[in-house]
Amino acid sequence: MWLNYQRPCALSLLADCCAAHPLSVDAWMEYGKILATYFRAAPAENAFAHALLHGGNQPELMLRIARCWNFTNHHGRAIACFTSLHSRNALSAAELVEAAQCAERANQADFAEALLEEIAHHGDIRNAPEVLLVEAKICNRRRDHERARTILRQSLQSPPSSQKYLHAALYYELGKSCDRLELAAEAMEAWTSAKAQFDLPLLPTPESVHACWPDYKKIHAKLKKIHYTRWKKEACHSPKWGRLVLLTGSPRSGTTLLERLLEESPGVHSMDETNFFKHDFLTPMQHAMTQASPRKKSPDFEELLLKPPAELANAMALRFYDACAQSVNLTPEHYGATVIDKSPDRTSTLFAMARFFPTVPILRIDRDPRDTVLSTFGLDNGPRREMLVWQSLESIACNTAIVRSFWKQLQPIIENPIHCLRYENLIVDKDREMEKVRHFLGIAAPEVQKPNGEGRIALSPTYADAAKPVYQDRSGRWKLYQKWLDPVMRYLEPLL
Repeated sequence: MWLNYQRPCALSLLADCCAAHPLSVDAWMEYGKILATYFRAAPAENAFAHALLHGGNQPELMLRIARCWNFTNHHGRAIACFTSLHSRNALSAAELVEAAQCAERANQADFAEALLEEIAHHGDIRNAPEVLLVEAKICNRRRDHERARTILRQSLQSPPSSQKYLHAALYYELGKSCDRLELAAEAMEAWTSAKAQFDLPLLPTPESVHACWPDYKKIHAKLKKIHYTRWKKEACHSPKWGRLVLLTGSPRSGTTLLERLLEESPGVHSMDETNFFKHDFLTPMQHAMTQASPRKKSPDFEELLLKPPAELANAMALRFYDACAQSVNLTPEHYGATVIDKSPDRTSTLFAMARFFPTVPILRIDRDPRDTVLSTFGLDNGPRREMLVWQSLESIACNTAIVRSFWKQLQPIIENPIHCLRYENLIVDKDREMEKVRHFLGIAAPEVQKPNGEGRIALSPTYADAAKPVYQDRSGRWKLYQKWLDPVMRYLEPLL
């Protein structure tokens, strides 16, 4: 049931199941998996510990736990399990491949390479596409783009894999290699081939993109400064553990890089990209308003925004703060912490966050829209329904223009403290820009400057890129792709 995103209900049911059947390994495993999916890592570890206790510390169970962590994007914890199994020589050839894939995602290239050396002794899978993809990704990470390109081109000469996701991933990675080598035509061909692996019925058009946003446009048109001023007076809540900060921008605008730099400061924790606002705030409040209505009619989004009683909104805010604290494992000794709620896609729903959390600081990072559109086009997102808008340059550019127009409307009327910065300035003068950000948030400078990528495993799919040194050649990349961008500049020129 929880796979259908009924997570709050499933959490309660599985907790009851574990209480009623405390010796059930499967109950503890499923409970741990949903907790991990819901970004509650510490309780998930506790659930998995119960499973190991009652099921015996056997390799099969440890492998299940590793796969649970990997499935929920907690790659660092998955690597700990795989390392334990590896030390016992308990991994088959196929499981070594799983471990290497996980290590690469966790930005642990040395461990991934060591696993690849072991896999090389298994001739039957040494040249499997999934193995070559890991090898190519490590080459790209080490800036050996020519070797990565060679590996990927050779892999793609083989008959297409029955796994469309895998074949598309090879093309996406080839596009990345070619982009780094400034082979623009070859990169565009590879990215286009990646998207062609999926039998999409119809590519999105500007009309279909606009059709995704009518409710949001209607709400933004209704909101005035007087609304936010009143809502700020009604809000009387704050987290007992410290302070929440909203970090937003656009996809591929640098939010993950800024998040990583912020976490170098003491007392700063990041939730990464979660759906807590929906699951721990909007959904429970919608349910409460439905129960309080004589008609038992579920309120639509506009009613949810404009009509909830102040005491209900404040109660749900406290619930949300508790979820934030649990997601980063805050304990009383951590009180006084700053927790970053980062979501590059939140611009479209920021009006709701600003309505219910009008005192929370907002950090926004922007980037040249031509670079964000191009970078988004080259990002491997598969054929997920919510990502269909990312299947063509025109639909991405159109969507970017719509979402940025929301921010332009919202910024002058909300009451939240706001600090905006540019990605281009951050990579040119990181120290100066971060000093401004820390001054805005009132946080201390890093005690010890960590090497890029050290000591952090993040959930964002773009973290591996942000964990690399800050290369200034990522700015202005659009110039290599001018002829492909020219047809969509009518959407982007007003944003420059």
